[in-house]
Amino acid sequence: MNKKNRIVVLLDSIDKTLVLFIKSLVFIAEFFVLRNLFKTETGTKNELLLINTDKLGDIILSLDFLYSISSSNKYNKVYLIVPGELKALFQSVNVNIEIVPLNKSRYRYDLNYKIKFINSVRKLACETCLNYTPQRGFINEELTILSGAKQRICLNSDSPYLIKYNMYRLNRYYTKFFDFGNIKEYVKLANVLQFLDIDLTVCTKDIFIYHDSNFNFHSDKNRKTIGIAPFASSHIKDWGMKNFRELCELLSKDYTVVLFGTLKQKKHILKISEQRRNIYVNSGNLTLSALPEALEQCDLFIGNDSGLSHLALYTSTPLICLMGGGKDMTFFPYKNNIRTRFLYYKLDCFGCDWNCIYSESYCVSKIKVKTVYDSVLSLLEE
Repeated sequence: MNKKNRIVVLLDSIDKTLVLFIKSLVFIAEFFVLRNLFKTETGTKNELLLINTDKLGDIILSLDFLYSISSSNKYNKVYLIVPGELKALFQSVNVNIEIVPLNKSRYRYDLNYKIKFINSVRKLACETCLNYTPQRGFINEELTILSGAKQRICLNSDSPYLIKYNMYRLNRYYTKFFDFGNIKEYVKLANVLQFLDIDLTVCTKDIFIYHDSNFNFHSDKNRKTIGIAPFASSHIKDWGMKNFRELCELLSKDYTVVLFGTLKQKKHILKISEQRRNIYVNSGNLTLSALPEALEQCDLFIGNDSGLSHLALYTSTPLICLMGGGKDMTFFPYKNNIRTRFLYYKLDCFGCDWNCIYSESYCVSKIKVKTVYDSVLSLLEE
């Protein structure tokens, strides 16, 4: 890395640290005001409140964990707080858990909504609250501690989103937190189940409830269908439009290619398809609850380190995941499946937590198109 890039990275690091410090001061001040309002423990029922305020992939990765808890007789009832936009996923997931949708934006900026939401959580009167969000942050931290539960548990004693002094003060409000160290997220959840004295059930695609939707992928019966999701939730994890465009051009000669994405991503996905024959755009057309069924109808799925790649893994769809080294294998791979390929470009800076020192994430973008194409041929021949 040249001197100019070092200076840019240093200034960016200072800027992020300063912003985090200011946000943490505001958070801790507001937290203690709310703590005075919600001091008493209201948890009296043998019920469990789970909290995961992260993204789609983190929720899907935990499906074995959720199924194991919901199918045990450990708790009379189980609740799960998730971002509101992810509630629809559970219309197609066979777990006996009541979903509590959270509007994260309103929770951050609307004090009236925040107080009402915390009150509604406390009225559940769950005796145990488990925050299994991969990283502790302002929202899930506040909800866990103010839940009214007698047992308050989380996966980590530290967090990159909270300054050290705040962590020291907040940790005192937990009855249990784990220090698993650098192990896979899936293994962490398996260890939590062991602590709860619940056996891990490894689910198959039968965990999904299909609604017999008639997807029209415009597929020739003589051509196999390859699903591709070219964008992750964070741009830094993307393989790149140029790479996907080149790959789609190769694949469309022999296969039907279906590009998946959100409505916001549609204009970029259209630039990848470029109206080529045998390439179809399915961007924003499917509800979250319909995605498991749609992915299972693909003969193979290609994606970045994203929620749809996790979903493809759970639906047993042959998978090629283009992943970088930001989390250094913390999330992928898991759930042994021989019909998967996890591709990356190895660099010495793996484990950077996506604080990239380069102008782009070379650990992803330098994966060769030919490597991906050859992997497609290999998987489809198995």
